[in-house]
Amino acid sequence: MSERIDFSEKTKTIIAKRAGYQCSFPECNKILVGPGSASDEFIELGECAHIFAAAVNGPRNRGSLSNEDLKRAENGIFLCREHHKIIDAKETEYTSELLLQYKSKHEFQISAQIGEYFYPTTWIKQLTVNDSPNMIKDKIIELGKLTLLSGKNGCGKSTIIEIIYEIFSQKILSRWNDENFKMTIKMDNPLINEFCISINDNTIIYTSNNRQLPFIPYDMKVVFIKDKEQTYKEGEDDLKNIANYLNVDRNFVKAMINSTGIIDGLRTKKISIEHIRSTPYLVDKLKVCLNDRREREFCSYSSTEQYTIILDLVLSYLTQISKYKPTLFLMDWSDFNSIDDCMKKKYLDFLQASSSHFQSIITTHTLWNIEWTGWQIINL
Repeated sequence: MSERIDFSEKTKTIIAKRAGYQCSFPECNKILVGPGSASDEFIELGECAHIFAAAVNGPRNRGSLSNEDLKRAENGIFLCREHHKIIDAKETEYTSELLLQYKSKHEFQISAQIGEYFYPTTWIKQLTVNDSPNMIKDKIIELGKLTLLSGKNGCGKSTIIEIIYEIFSQKILSRWNDENFKMTIKMDNPLINEFCISINDNTIIYTSNNRQLPFIPYDMKVVFIKDKEQTYKEGEDDLKNIANYLNVDRNFVKAMINSTGIIDGLRTKKISIEHIRSTPYLVDKLKVCLNDRREREFCSYSSTEQYTIILDLVLSYLTQISKYKPTLFLMDWSDFNSIDDCMKKKYLDFLQASSSHFQSIITTHTLWNIEWTGWQIINL
């Protein structure tokens, strides 16, 4: 007999309540709690299914999770009996990655229904690489609210994230000028739920409903942090340095700070701009306060502290803009690894939480030794 990892009653209650006592299977939403036969009784019909297998030979695999991770509420999805039977009977169709996606989206919808916030509904559900210059050809990737693309150098994770950026920003990165690429994308959108893209001769063509378009059929804001060869130089304009890191205009960074500031910073508590000079070229310095420490110039912080300041600024911006339009956050940033695991965990939990109403995709060489709280992991 193989050991079976069951949920505690407390964990089952957490799973059911986070689902609003509704089936999490798409378009089911059956209410699974109600009045019993007596006036002081109630009945519960829902079932807590394991996303990663409860037993070694159970439906779906264990995803290299520890026994403690398998017991967590993040590993449970609340379903009606019918859909519980379906996902277990068709485990190759209803993979753990797909069930994580169902769970995240359902909990997101429940948060909206109880009035926590209004949010745009367009999410990327699935990517299928049809043609590629490297080993990711024919790869199917199920995306959750937060997805980690993990693998060694050359496995294709940076290719995938750069192509996603190109698709939704309609910008071609220079290294793809001479390459051909084709991808099918499935979206969680009530009007257009699938389209194809091809990149040839530095041009992107979108195909939806058998019709070719020179533009993407979705309005989505994309924010992309990626590795840069250029490093910060003391004495230069802080806004220009950060703009270069984020591949945006300097004035856009200035507008982010002046309008959004640090509303949702996990480490950064205050940020302001100090104008130094206008000629012969603009120089603005940032004054930053981390946690309870005194305010200091941005350039006086260590490289790792600067990375968290940039990340806090970006997350604050994402939190605000995603209230008004679908938003996608991409990060192919090796400097994120230099942040300590405790802080890294806080950032990942922030991105996974339903209160962060945008989708995120992050690349990593190795999975960090931090507690898993439900994010999607794709090993390439």
